[in-house]
Amino acid sequence: MKNHLITLVIVILIVIIGLASYSYIFKIYETKVETSAQSLFADNNSKAIITAVPINALGLRVPFRKVRTRFEIYEGRSLVHVISEDEHSGKLILQAKDKSGKIIIFVKPELALLPTMIEINIYPNFAAE
Repeated sequence: MKNHLITLVIVILIVIIGLASYSYIFKIYETKVETSAQSLFADNNSKAIITAVPINALGLRVPFRKVRTRFEIYEGRSLVHVISEDEHSGKLILQAKDKSGKIIIFVKPELALLPTMIEINIYPNFAAE
């Protein structure tokens, strides 16, 4: 009788821990957009990486999950070259061309209600002149 009670308590604890870990660790509560650089130089070499990071209830990155994300370059399309755009993992890699200006990118994660606007300035490269 005692062995059955101990087994039942262990099974119930495992189920509770499993449900709690799913709710707090593996469930996506929001999406944060990270940018590797807020400004670039017009040297045909500067790169910026924009990623959509899923966040759990604890405020940490969700393990083993990715967020589908659409990227829309609203302004300054002619100022950059898109090296890689991966909507499934939510990653965009841009490389600056030889023109200066401002780029505005709308990042629309699948699980977000509103898009996030990212602004990247491209400054002239005076060292190359």
